Amino acid sequence: MQRQDTLLVEREDKTMKEYDILDLYDLAVLLTYERYTREPRFRHAMLIDVARGPEELELFGDIPGSGWDNPAKRHKRVGYVFKVEDIEHDENELDTPETMLPLTIVPPRIEALSVQQLDTIFWQARAHDACYASIALLQFLFKLYEPDQPVRIRLENGHEAIALLHGRLTATYTLKDPKQMVMSVVCHGEPYERAPGIMALKSGTFITGEGDSMPHCVMGFLPIVELSPPGQKTVMLDLASMQFGCLRGRTSLFVLEDMDAFRTRMEGLAESVSGPDMGGPYIPRGEEYWLEDVARRVKRRYDRRETEHWCGHCGAPANRLACTGCKAAWYCDREHQVAAWSHHKRWCAGKKK
Repeated sequence: MQRQDTLLVEREDKTMKEYDILDLYDLAVLLTYERYTREPRFRHAMLIDVARGPEELELFGDIPGSGWDNPAKRHKRVGYVFKVEDIEHDENELDTPETMLPLTIVPPRIEALSVQQLDTIFWQARAHDACYASIALLQFLFKLYEPDQPVRIRLENGHEAIALLHGRLTATYTLKDPKQMVMSVVCHGEPYERAPGIMALKSGTFITGEGDSMPHCVMGFLPIVELSPPGQKTVMLDLASMQFGCLRGRTSLFVLEDMDAFRTRMEGLAESVSGPDMGGPYIPRGEEYWLEDVARRVKRRYDRRETEHWCGHCGAPANRLACTGCKAAWYCDREHQVAAWSHHKRWCAGKKK
């Protein structure tokens, strides 16, 4: 199928309009970066402890009532402790995996982590309970375009589909008995005396997968039959997939795949999965309206894509390393180029030649 860059669409008022086709994969890359580098719950937080399975968090040990001390979850758990230093922070400085490391002494457990493990922790912690906020973010972005705006959906299997923005819906899955529990603790300020002889830190605790079941909501896109491969099913976009970590060898910071493949992925996260329950627009909560600014930044960056390049893996501004095949994809470094290759190899114009 020959690639189209524009599409003539009949609108609701029966008039015709030619639209430039948006690229959903590229938008998802930008949304991930612009959102998680400013995630309020982890703003300026530095990683100071990590524990897996039966290991205990050195700063906290067991946290009563958190689910961390649940024997049934003991071998499934992953724990992170972050600390926000009580200093003046530059609000223009973005959070990245590199700024997540302590400024002075790096604890042994943190020092032993690979670059890839640190990257995973950065994105995984910030994606906690982020599925509904992800839907809100997508809705804020799509409000900046007309309902008949077409989007190109490039899948990792090499298939390409076209959908219109009004042909989208929410899809909620229920994960029963999640196979992993992830807890992130964010400490603020200096220790204080909670009781005589007992020191404590002000902290917030965020846990994924501690209960018997959990909902997970994603956005589905209905492909235009005439402009998509035969039998192409609804495509699911999951901007909060990293809360489950890097699974099944995936290195992408989000998931974009057809509903059958996505269902299989969900089944790998829990003992059983029900759904999806399809629904209409999500009503954002008050604390999610900061994402409107994120959506506007993403649109500005996407509109400048011809002159202001971004990393095809993480979305950071990038102008040093371009794909030698197509000269159109850019990356922060070789590691990010390798991480993005499973998707890019299907779409690299240089490789196809």
